Amino acid sequence: MSGISMPAKETSQSQALLSATMLAKSVSETTDYKKEEEEEEAKLDRRMKSQKDFRQLMLYCFQQGFTASQTMIELYSVFGKACVTLHTIWRWYRKFRTGDFNVEDLPRSGRPQKFDVTLLKDIMHKNPQMTVKELAATLHKSASTVQIYLKKLVLQVVHVELNTWESSIAVRVIYRVSPSLSNSLFLHFSFLFILKSILNSMK
Repeated sequence: MSGISMPAKETSQSQALLSATMLAKSVSETTDYKKEEEEEEAKLDRRMKSQKDFRQLMLYCFQQGFTASQTMIELYSVFGKACVTLHTIWRWYRKFRTGDFNVEDLPRSGRPQKFDVTLLKDIMHKNPQMTVKELAATLHKSASTVQIYLKKLVLQVVHVELNTWESSIAVRVIYRVSPSLSNSLFLHFSFLFILKSILNSMK
């Protein structure tokens, strides 16, 4: 007994619906990553403002004649573990002793710069065997931030190299499998070539 086959029109509509659904999901997940990135930047902004408040308090204590250790005791009695470290107080006291009472960020600090995607690509091409942790250390970014941009790059490759139907399947597979492949950049892109071959065999 032969199976009942779906009309070609319904099959085409089903594939189109699947593609649209999966692409919409990929856009939604990419948006989630963007939101996560913005939240991380907001946390850094809040931290910077908090650090500036501590600097103003350190400056006040310095002008009142407190030593670094006395300032540490005063701040810790109020803020507890949220207080800055004694090393930080010493560093700012050295700055104050030079007559510089500017409590803005030191030259090596400041607002976090935008993620350099071009640099990420260059490093990946030169050394595709680098782990995410190694790449994060090289870029002076958190591993989670590197993961966000790495997956964005993978999605870009997917949508450029694959057609709409293939992309809908690739996106689903990538988000299910990628956590286990996150240790090596090389594996991410090797996986895409393997996936392309599998999809071609399904046609």
